[in-house]
Amino acid sequence: ESFHPRSRSMLRSELKGKGIASEIICEVVAGIDDRASAYNAAKKKAKRFTDQDYHDFRHRIGTFLKYRGFSYDVVQQTVDRLWAERSQDA
Repeated sequence: ESFHPRSRSMLRSELKGKGIASEIICEVVAGIDDRASAYNAAKKKAKRFTDQDYHDFRHRIGTFLKYRGFSYDVVQQTVDRLWAERSQDA
């Protein structure tokens, strides 16, 4: 989870596919914060897109996070947070 952050729903699905018991899956995913996981996943990736405008930045980061199973709301909030941080650093 810390090396390849992904959404709770994606992790739940992956563990279920591997035959892990439902009780164990519930315990594992209970401690995952999708917003924090999405931010951690995208923060390093965002550094590569310093020359992108907002539309391209949103598209690239959004696609990356959607691929990892994050919801639209979490993706949008993460993109906005990273864009704001990037704007402050500039």
